[in-house]
Amino acid sequence: MISRTRRAIWTYFSSFFGFIGTTIVGFLTTPIILHYLGQEAFGTFKAASDWVTYLTLLEFGLSGALMPILARAIAKNDPEEISLTMAVAIRVYIPLSILMLLSGLCLVFVIPNLVQVSPALKTNLQWGVAISLIGLLLFPLSTYQVLSQVSQRGYISNALLFVQSLSITSLSVLFTWMGLSVAGQFLAILLGSLPYYLGLVKFFIALYPNIFRLVFTQTAGLRSSIGWELWNLNWPIFIISVCGRLSLMTDNIIVAGVLGPSLVASFFLTQRLPSLLLSQVQTISASSWPGLVDLYHQGQIETFSLRLVELTKLTVILGVAVLIPVIIYNSYFVILWVGLPNFAGELVTVFSGLNNLMLAVFSLWTTVLVGIGNVSFLTPIVVCSAIINFLLSLFLALKIGIVGPLIGTFIAFLFTYLWWIPWLFQHKFGIPAWSLFKSIGQPFLVGIPLGITLWYLTRNYYFLGWFGLAIKMSVAVLLYLALSWLLLLNKFERSQWKNRLRILQRFPT
Repeated sequence: MISRTRRAIWTYFSSFFGFIGTTIVGFLTTPIILHYLGQEAFGTFKAASDWVTYLTLLEFGLSGALMPILARAIAKNDPEEISLTMAVAIRVYIPLSILMLLSGLCLVFVIPNLVQVSPALKTNLQWGVAISLIGLLLFPLSTYQVLSQVSQRGYISNALLFVQSLSITSLSVLFTWMGLSVAGQFLAILLGSLPYYLGLVKFFIALYPNIFRLVFTQTAGLRSSIGWELWNLNWPIFIISVCGRLSLMTDNIIVAGVLGPSLVASFFLTQRLPSLLLSQVQTISASSWPGLVDLYHQGQIETFSLRLVELTKLTVILGVAVLIPVIIYNSYFVILWVGLPNFAGELVTVFSGLNNLMLAVFSLWTTVLVGIGNVSFLTPIVVCSAIINFLLSLFLALKIGIVGPLIGTFIAFLFTYLWWIPWLFQHKFGIPAWSLFKSIGQPFLVGIPLGITLWYLTRNYYFLGWFGLAIKMSVAVLLYLALSWLLLLNKFERSQWKNRLRILQRFPT
């Protein structure tokens, strides 16, 4: 119990402090990159990156299938089975990475038709996509990222992600200054990602030194059993991955196709603060789900149910704490950061914030279901959400403009994930759906009146640049958290969280 909690807390806080560092660097360098690239090249790079990301769908959901198999081996505390599972996964990934590379070569030729750019950018865009394909050769090593998450050693990958982010950002600025344009951004991602993968491999080689030896060992038995289970579990996860990408990673593509790539810049930059801050709330699921899955595999179903409701409530409390200042002050933030022409409007802020908050909750629920192997139950939910999301986003983009894709996502979330997954937890695990709805609703009952009050009292008051903005946002967060501590947590829950925070004094192994 203590080990699970300690690792989860360290994973969360390592992500949080890494986020602070990378955010500061990113906010300082983005105006520089935007200035030298220009809005068209900046928007082109973002839209083209989304297209390149779709190539990873050709892993056919195997990373998700690997999660429950590794979780079971880790619950047994069997290093040999863990090593063999990783070896089988790497062996399967090698031909798939080659398939991605060959498919990417086709993308190089068609990308100018998918992202409409001026003739001057066409060749540079194609070179950028071609450079990004080299990184696909490292794709088999992404299995180590899954191992890091499932073994609750996310603090290791978070530290390496911090190094990766600094490397990519530094190289992005350098290559932009050198005039490499879109191709330079893709080159920065390729070179900056190397420390991350190599660092993960080096760390886990010390724990599981036989993985690479087993990759090239011809054995039957357990190897064939693991391979069969991987391919048996992967197809529902593949469908979920495709639909998830269709739901969440097509907004830039839709805006670029319907409204032009230049508007992608303001669309992306306006969402940057809500997406960055609320992504830290989403790390609760990344740091907590392995512990929940471990409880389930050990047969502690009652504790599993209580923890899931508790973590849902915590996720929404922290999400609303961030959402309040984001909605009130994001316009000032964007104006100070990159100027008024790059602010896409208040509605973009509101719906981006709400979508990211709901995504944090749904990420917790879905990763738990995937981790315990109940993937097939998720498939109809994700498929319905993706269809509603894509069709509504495209229709609303045509009808009401830049905020349309975000409203489409919001409506899709409301009519699928928000009621369907709680019903699934009640039906399969006996967790009352009402307890999950209450965990989501109660934080808003405190947050909405506080947000309206702060908006009325402080929004139009003069503040001293970045310092004043930071003070106002921090005060809003602290006020909400203080009210939540008093009004939303009972005496027993407050005592529990005090004890858990004391666990931070010891570093996990």
